[in-house]
Amino acid sequence: MDQKALELLYRSFDAPLTPEEQRQLREALEKSRELRQEQEEIATMRRAVSQNTVPGFEPFFAERVMRRIHAGAETGRKRGEDFSSSLAWSFRRIAMAGAIAALLLLANNIYRGGGISVSAIFAMPQLTIEDAWALNNPLEGELK
Repeated sequence: MDQKALELLYRSFDAPLTPEEQRQLREALEKSRELRQEQEEIATMRRAVSQNTVPGFEPFFAERVMRRIHAGAETGRKRGEDFSSSLAWSFRRIAMAGAIAALLLLANNIYRGGGISVSAIFAMPQLTIEDAWALNNPLEGELK
């Protein structure tokens, strides 16, 4: 198929051709069966597109969409506030229970240890420097 004839065919649907171009196109259509088929396919597609009546948007479509978006955002914020407030409420309950448990453990350790000291609070014996040195000292063997 001749490229110039194909370009003339496409242009003929959208713009008027000069008499010379019309003659060239007519001759090319007479000679080429493929070009005639292409012309028929283009004409069929253009008719189908022009007959297709897609309804447009109703008036104030954009405003309705924006209203729904804003309403959805408000609902999302409210859900977020509900979640954060329920999370804070749950944390308060857990924090309160943890604080009570810590106080009970502290009181128990103080009671068993006989007073307020680091060893009583942490429920472990008070280490002296000599005890800490003897626990794990690689230099101890070299000194003896």
